[in-house]
Amino acid sequence: MLSMKQVKGWQVLLGGILAYWGIVAAASLLFPDAHLLIRLGVPVLTPSFADTRNILSAMECQRRGFDVLLQNPCDPWGRSLPYPRLWLWPDLDQSWTVPLGIAIGIIFIAAVLWLFRKLNPREAATTLAVVLSPAVVLVIERANADALVFAGLIGAIALLSGPRRMWRLAGYVLLAILGMAKLFPFAAFAVALRERRPWSFVIIAAAIATAGCYALLTFDDLREMAPIISRPTVWAYGAKILPLQIVMNAGAHGLIIDPGVAVTVAYLVLALLAAGGFLVAGRLRSAGDSEGVQLEEADESGFVAGCAIYLFSFMTAQNFDYRLIFLLPCLPQLFAWRRLPGPLHWLGTRGHAGSDPRSVDSLLHAELGQECVRRFASPFIALARAGSVR
Repeated sequence: MLSMKQVKGWQVLLGGILAYWGIVAAASLLFPDAHLLIRLGVPVLTPSFADTRNILSAMECQRRGFDVLLQNPCDPWGRSLPYPRLWLWPDLDQSWTVPLGIAIGIIFIAAVLWLFRKLNPREAATTLAVVLSPAVVLVIERANADALVFAGLIGAIALLSGPRRMWRLAGYVLLAILGMAKLFPFAAFAVALRERRPWSFVIIAAAIATAGCYALLTFDDLREMAPIISRPTVWAYGAKILPLQIVMNAGAHGLIIDPGVAVTVAYLVLALLAAGGFLVAGRLRSAGDSEGVQLEEADESGFVAGCAIYLFSFMTAQNFDYRLIFLLPCLPQLFAWRRLPGPLHWLGTRGHAGSDPRSVDSLLHAELGQECVRRFASPFIALARAGSVR
């Protein structure tokens, strides 16, 4: 019989993931009307793998002569394509939806297992609660392209932590490819700030130039996509959601607030919080350096890339909850800080949403913007629980 010391963290994680999806698959076959995933908090769409189906249906309609960025009648829900046209280069159809959806799920899970390969069983058990949260399960249920982008990001992190310069160069090239696929991954070039000067500035300048050239080359497509991209307010996060929800609730009680003013105030508050966070992080990092603390490069790169993507997407768009998967690369660094003495230990245990998750949970019962606050707070609750585990 295996002891806890013999069990690896990734084995705990894999076992929990297989058990979860095994139960879901069995329940869907034996009790199709039970809708287990919906009961678990995941907004299921039928037919399955809806976002992969959207891309494949766009391939069909493009062959029929439609401009799928504007209209896509081949999609079961009539959704136009919200991605750059490079996603349309394969010549496939909707008959590929199920095998591709399953493959995307397997690739995503493999990337998650690599990311958390060094956790101990207790840390893995905590991480399992995050990996099986509705926001993460949603990206698998939809077979969304973000799952592939996430796997590519983990691959780039692995390359950037390699010992050879060519590996690091390949990592940055991969980040550029991911940026052209979904745009927001360009924010992950923030990891270049960890390079030595002047190379960090050269890499960031090259990333900005690449993003600018790509935007110019695809300007007409981006202009077509802008008005039709989904701006969800349910199962979503973003800087505008909470202030707009407050405006709506205030209006229902006879209090008129200008939406533009509410959003501007929200951005100012977020900017102040971000500036304070950077100052605190810099001081803690300096304290760690002065103590001779050595942290793994892959963990640090994952933390920077994950935070950069989350902050960029939060500030610039209204995103479906599945994009919260890009917070997952932050967890290994939090666990690493948790194991260390001094101020970095404090950051690992209390750096997100307070040391007591119940103080954040209490927001869930607020009358004003209850649903919006719940969606905004959920990732921080998960991270707080992960950081406070002992």
